Amino acid sequence: MLHVPPPLRGADPDSFARSTVTSRMPALARRARLNPEVPAAAHPAIEALAAELPHAPIRHLDDPHAPDLAGWRSLVDPHAGASWLEVPWLFAEFYLFRRVLEATGFFGDGPGAGVDPYGPDKEASLAIAEAPLRALAEAGLLESPPTAETLRSLLKASLWGNQADLSLWQAGEGPGHELIDRDKQLLADDTGAVAAWLAAAGGRLDMGVVVDNAGEEFTMDLALVDALLRLPPGGRVTLHVKAFPTYVSDVTPRDVDDTLAAFRASAAPHTRRLAARLDAALAAGRLLIQPDPVWAQPHPFRRLPDGARATLGRHDFLIFKGDANYRRLLDDSHWPATTPFASIVAYFDTPLLALRTCKAEVIAGLDAQQIARLHALDPHWKINGRWAVAQAHGIPGR
Repeated sequence: MLHVPPPLRGADPDSFARSTVTSRMPALARRARLNPEVPAAAHPAIEALAAELPHAPIRHLDDPHAPDLAGWRSLVDPHAGASWLEVPWLFAEFYLFRRVLEATGFFGDGPGAGVDPYGPDKEASLAIAEAPLRALAEAGLLESPPTAETLRSLLKASLWGNQADLSLWQAGEGPGHELIDRDKQLLADDTGAVAAWLAAAGGRLDMGVVVDNAGEEFTMDLALVDALLRLPPGGRVTLHVKAFPTYVSDVTPRDVDDTLAAFRASAAPHTRRLAARLDAALAAGRLLIQPDPVWAQPHPFRRLPDGARATLGRHDFLIFKGDANYRRLLDDSHWPATTPFASIVAYFDTPLLALRTCKAEVIAGLDAQQIARLHALDPHWKINGRWAVAQAHGIPGR
């Protein structure tokens, strides 16, 4: 039986987890004050939250009207009283953003009700998302038949879209806007095998995408989803999104609506046609948007609640987008980087593909020589978003 190593914690010395808990997370909490829709009356609570890090004890939520309260109560129970540094890093991050919702009154009936604390950041990313979509159109990828070659290119576009992570960089400032050799810096690449399988069978599959960031990344995701939906004879795609805002830019149902509205209003004909195809798929029930509070909670996927596990198990194929979802696939644990990816995620019976740019010290499926070369070439390769993996499990014929 596979032994799961200990999880990453902020207490790990000289780690990105530690710098996140001590420096990045307080700054992210305070960033919510920049949103003019967040009421000024919430600013003291936001500041008090930021001041808790990293040494104050974890406490239960004080959010009596929140629909996710029971779930969070059981999640906090094992960690109540421990410091932010002592709890698993995955828990600390999700808990921070849930506490931001508590501080801003997201679930209350006051002026902060329903306000996404980081809405302006998402709007800024969506405002510049037309450029990468135009590049896909100019490359003939947006409306061409979904061949294996086209699908592979769109899988890679969706993957590298993950560089647009607003919890790390402002819109337009991440490593995705630098010159990067995307082929050489893709450390593990199963997109060819997956694309070939999808081209042959995709139109008969029920597919699920556990999405990540809104804005630029989600635009690339929707270009891929459109191609998957155009595979004959016509399959189905479900987008699994956060029920409530979390991290800074993770997709919620409102972000789906905002993105499609921006597509419809675009000056670019190819973008408007993309919107029309997606709208038609939604109306026909072939594209589904499925929010769930569980995606905004710190569950490693090995220990998903039964309902969420059953939901994912109904699909024939799963795509997990982004760094946090990759961390959850790998238990956010200290795996040796040479551990085979498929051996870790074998608890999933469903064929899957993880598309992730590296922004945390969790990785598997590499070889020792590759790792040594990376350490010499770029000491921060695990966390700076300039390197990526596309790793599959359970793909027939692979």
